Amino acid sequence: LILRQMSLRDKQKLEPVIPLVFYNGKSDWQPKSIPELFAESPYFDQIKPYHPDFRFLFTNVSKVAPEELLKLELSYFRSAMLSMGLRHRPQLILQYITAILEGLKGERMEAVMTFTLAVMERSPAQFMEALENLTFTTKPEAMSTLEMLKEEGRQEGRHKGRQEGRQWERVLHLLKTAAKFPQMEAPELAEFTNLPLTAIQGFQQQLSSGNPEAVMQYLEKELLGHMTLEAEERYTLKQAVAAVLPLRQ
Repeated sequence: LILRQMSLRDKQKLEPVIPLVFYNGKSDWQPKSIPELFAESPYFDQIKPYHPDFRFLFTNVSKVAPEELLKLELSYFRSAMLSMGLRHRPQLILQYITAILEGLKGERMEAVMTFTLAVMERSPAQFMEALENLTFTTKPEAMSTLEMLKEEGRQEGRHKGRQEGRQWERVLHLLKTAAKFPQMEAPELAEFTNLPLTAIQGFQQQLSSGNPEAVMQYLEKELLGHMTLEAEERYTLKQAVAAVLPLRQ
């Protein structure tokens, strides 16, 4: 792809590209060349002359000592290799965090920061506390990036909350509609409540059992996606279920 991009640029001379493969999994792994991948093909001897065959530089960065990775000169490359190499040793990430974040800006800072947060399983706020007493040249950029990630998390939380709220209202609307129009068929009920037909059919099947707990379990598992209900919301649903069941028995 890099060579193709070069070929599309006006007056761009093609330059050699050396393939690099980096691995940071827990288990040992060694990549195979293309001929090795197809060696057992019954037609291998015939197709071998037409398959690309090249070597590449391979490194399992999980096995490289951090001190060796610190010797890399390109800042973003060094940052990426350190964060990847310490993926399964998150306790060491803070020890090398200034080297990881040094010299990063913009999208590169965001990419490395997002990966590091995921590996360490920390929130942006917790990470900001950890960086508070550290000194490195790109600290303002790092703190700004964490502030941005915090805001994105808040927005995602609000969005999820709104989605869950709407879904809870749909389920409550379903129960009230089923109580008011007990003879309404599943397709019409699905269209009226904007819920999937299969979910409505499952709901009606649970209603036919006459077991309020089974109905509640179905609603929470299948329609509310294990959403954590407030005590008042749960009470409201139970009352609505109780109002529907006598009409179905």
